[in-house]
Amino acid sequence: MPHLPCSCMSYRNLPNNGFAAREAFPHFPRRAPYEFARLVGSCLDPEPAQRPTFPQLRSALVQQLSILHQQGHLQTGADVLGPDPSGDAALLAACQD
Repeated sequence: MPHLPCSCMSYRNLPNNGFAAREAFPHFPRRAPYEFARLVGSCLDPEPAQRPTFPQLRSALVQQLSILHQQGHLQTGADVLGPDPSGDAALLAACQD
């Protein structure tokens, strides 16, 4: 499985060689940048009208890049939410087909 920031592929394999959306996607590890994870989640909103436009997406990414350059880091999910009680091992186990 390729290493992705959210640790899971967005779709899972089905026995008949098909694909299905992964129910808990995206689920970022707590070490992932928090605002980036939120932005990705907003891009995948089931309601198209709730997704950011490309100019909004660009603006948010430029802002995150600016913070990264100024501060040298972005807040992670662990910084905002605290440590992950289940850890990444449980997350990765849930990603296995």
